[in-house]
Amino acid sequence: MRVAVFLLLGFGVAFCEVDSLVYDDGVPVGYFTSLRAGDIEAVRFTPLHPCSLKGFSVLVRNYSSAPSGYEFHIWWDNGGQMPDTARDIIAPISGITSGGSVREWVRIDLSDYNIVIPPLVDFHIGHKVQTNGVQFFVDNSAPTVQRSTLRIGTNWYVSGDGDYILRAYIVYFDSVRSEARMFEDVTARAGLTRGGSRVAWGDYNNDGYDDLLVDGHTLWRNNGDGTFTDVTLLSGIDSSFTNGGIWADYNNDGYLDFYAHAWPPHMDILWRNNGDGTFTDATGEANFPGDSYPTEAVAWVDIDNDGFVDLYVANYERPDSMAVGTPDYLWRNNGDGTFSDVSVSSGIRSVATRCGRGVNPCDFNMDGYMDIYVSNYRLNPNFLWVNDGTGHFTNYARDYGVEGIRRYSGGVPYWGHTIGSEWADFDNDLDFDLFTANLAHPRFLAFSDISKLYRNDGPPDYTFHDMFDSSGIIYQETHSDPAWGDIDNDGDLDLFITCVYSGRRSFFYRNDGGGRFTEISYETGVVVDGGWGCAFSDYDRDGFLDLVAGGGFSLWHNRGNPNHFVEIKLEGRLANRSAIGSIVKLYAGELKQMRQVEGGKGTSSQNSLTLHFGLASHTSIDSIVILWQGSGTVDRYRDLQADNFYTAVEGTGISITGVKNVSEVIPAFEIFPPYPNPFNSRAQIDYYLGANSKLKIELFDILGRKIRTLFEGPCEKGKHRLVLDTHICYGLTSGVYFIYFNANGQKRYERLVILK
Repeated sequence: MRVAVFLLLGFGVAFCEVDSLVYDDGVPVGYFTSLRAGDIEAVRFTPLHPCSLKGFSVLVRNYSSAPSGYEFHIWWDNGGQMPDTARDIIAPISGITSGGSVREWVRIDLSDYNIVIPPLVDFHIGHKVQTNGVQFFVDNSAPTVQRSTLRIGTNWYVSGDGDYILRAYIVYFDSVRSEARMFEDVTARAGLTRGGSRVAWGDYNNDGYDDLLVDGHTLWRNNGDGTFTDVTLLSGIDSSFTNGGIWADYNNDGYLDFYAHAWPPHMDILWRNNGDGTFTDATGEANFPGDSYPTEAVAWVDIDNDGFVDLYVANYERPDSMAVGTPDYLWRNNGDGTFSDVSVSSGIRSVATRCGRGVNPCDFNMDGYMDIYVSNYRLNPNFLWVNDGTGHFTNYARDYGVEGIRRYSGGVPYWGHTIGSEWADFDNDLDFDLFTANLAHPRFLAFSDISKLYRNDGPPDYTFHDMFDSSGIIYQETHSDPAWGDIDNDGDLDLFITCVYSGRRSFFYRNDGGGRFTEISYETGVVVDGGWGCAFSDYDRDGFLDLVAGGGFSLWHNRGNPNHFVEIKLEGRLANRSAIGSIVKLYAGELKQMRQVEGGKGTSSQNSLTLHFGLASHTSIDSIVILWQGSGTVDRYRDLQADNFYTAVEGTGISITGVKNVSEVIPAFEIFPPYPNPFNSRAQIDYYLGANSKLKIELFDILGRKIRTLFEGPCEKGKHRLVLDTHICYGLTSGVYFIYFNANGQKRYERLVILK
């Protein structure tokens, strides 16, 4: 996208800095000759910040050089990067060109319409073709990804011959500086010079820092200083053909091993950790727990409560036959380093083969036995394998309400294209809910599932109902992989979702409580293009969850805030050593939360095995309860201090394994964005001082007139909060204000908007 900044006078905006969103090169080479009346031509625009749309210009072809009619529209996006023609932002604009030549620039002034576009939200400017009306000229450039679109009849197409010469003119406002975003892209700074699609966090060398496995064949060792070293060759991993891998200590020797999966003609591989930083291919000695089918996901799960993790392998479609599924496998860990194929005896072959793409185990009904959710693609139904307590499974996905919605087209039943799913207690009611990410093309929505947010209704039945439509989570065509994590340490789980395909961005949602979510992609600063797998870890041990995303591979560091946290690593003794499947319940004042240690999630990605809890303002924990999976052991600990890293050993005790003073990683002086902003009656601003300081805080109006000094005097090192109350303290009216901080000569400011 080419961006020009200039003073725009011709659109009724005097002496205002205006940005132009431009995707074309300005050189017209032709137009589409096959269009008829009622067809549509349009361009999709994406503002980087909140903006007002002030106008647009377009180079049109006049019919026979005569004055020609036009009907311009401005549409919202339909979730699939096409115009939603049922949702005009304003009424259509009709008119007639001047004529006199074939080519003519048409300029439309929108200054009086007060059109506000949220950041990163797509909108479309286009027209409906009229008889003897205008058409858009196409330029000479390679087409920008999914920008110029056209509808011929009822079918939508993307221009493959260049971009339409159409520009939008906008004015940005309330821009959030990159350094004020919640996350920063540290991929290059961390030394991650090559990436991939599927990602898994795990501390393979037991140094307390999560390392990163990418696509099951690239291993990045965490150096503990924010950087990573590629130790792929040093570790002995030479499986460049694999496409994913998941960690677990399958032999309970205290070191994380991993299983790497592949597509034919290659076989899956079991890598055993030697305890010295190297790995050995143990597939043969383990009785070849793999297959030559195209594997898209695996997960570790103790199906029979014997203290050893077993392995579920979800296989995809036949390479030579699209939508023809291949059989899944379930491998039982014999406890002696070998595995047995129990796919038939366990019951998972009792249904038709499907096109599997994700596996996420969880004891969702809290009966002490691990169940398994399988995400299936190609409009297949999903599986919920319910464990009867003996390691035998029955698919009860339809009974519990998580199969997807069965619809018929041409007499054939269809469900959805589910890619990745993940269990999590997003509503803090101490049962596990479920998000399933579905790819769903707009033209097939009549018989194709969109993503689902399944809320667990709890005991006694543990059935689910979909609350996606009321959640505030927005339909997008290419949802791929979800990851749950409390990114702001406020005590509830937020949601990140990748979207596959080039030109498709990711989405970050803040959990507002009450089953409602707000998109905060802009505020976080995280934008991943063409993403696939994703996973959370506090890789630098500062108490805040960081994010890695595959596809558009990137590592995002969380800048943090004043909220408190606790992190707990579990070590099983009777339970499997990695404690996969074990559950921790945490209680702090009115706050209650629950997490499980995951043996894989989404489409073969993996969050940290260390459990992270945000505690909001709580500085201590009343109690935690650990339900060790498979052994029946229940450990309880009381009166723990926040902002610590704990290790809990089954049946033995809990200890602090590392303490990071949050202020040690805080810069000398930092201001966080006001929240909420805009606000009506009350807002708060958090700030950090890296040393004892002489601090002055002042409030100014938009004209630079000082309203008052809010604080002046000495201020101690540490974190602080300024609360603005417009009724009690300052009597402020609606408008824009600036609050200035001066700490020992270091100056910062934040913009405030009050709406009455």
